[in-house]
Amino acid sequence: VGDAEGKVCADASPVKEDGSPETEINPHLEENYRIMLDAKEKEILQLKAALQNSEKQLKIQTQVNSEVKKLLVASVGEDIEARVDFLTQDKARLAADVIHYNNKISRDWEEKEALHVESDIWRSKFLASSVILEEVTKGKASSEARCQQMEHAARRVLTERSELASTLNTVEAIIRKLNTSFDPLSPSKAPTSGAAVLDQA
Repeated sequence: VGDAEGKVCADASPVKEDGSPETEINPHLEENYRIMLDAKEKEILQLKAALQNSEKQLKIQTQVNSEVKKLLVASVGEDIEARVDFLTQDKARLAADVIHYNNKISRDWEEKEALHVESDIWRSKFLASSVILEEVTKGKASSEARCQQMEHAARRVLTERSELASTLNTVEAIIRKLNTSFDPLSPSKAPTSGAAVLDQA
């Protein structure tokens, strides 16, 4: 039983072919619990058999004591008294063994029930964690897709902004040239007509 208990460990959660985690309990963990439960059941059966054997011996000793008491009625002697004492002590030991086995059976039964409860708890935790992991995986995929869409939109906005800035710079240069061409106070040596400025733009 100790070896089986030592083998119980939290293995990595198995995953399906599509990448999503399975919702079934780990077969290795379930097999270890089954081995532990089978070992406890075998031990309980052995204790029950020992208890039955002790009860049979107790009955035999009771009959022997009865016969000894009959002998004591017929003849009293030191040897017979010593035998009676021995049988009485042996009977007390057998009674103590019966009580001990009864208590051990009760403790083993409680341990078996506790293992059943613990197994159900771990099964529930495993299934709950699998569901949470699946939801987190879906949320992560959705967030990554949304992030890629926003990144693409941001790049497109930056491109459009760059093109708009370039266009505005070109328009500003044209406006400055037009202002210079039509300004009578312009200090330019060779005035240029508006048509020529538009042609240059």
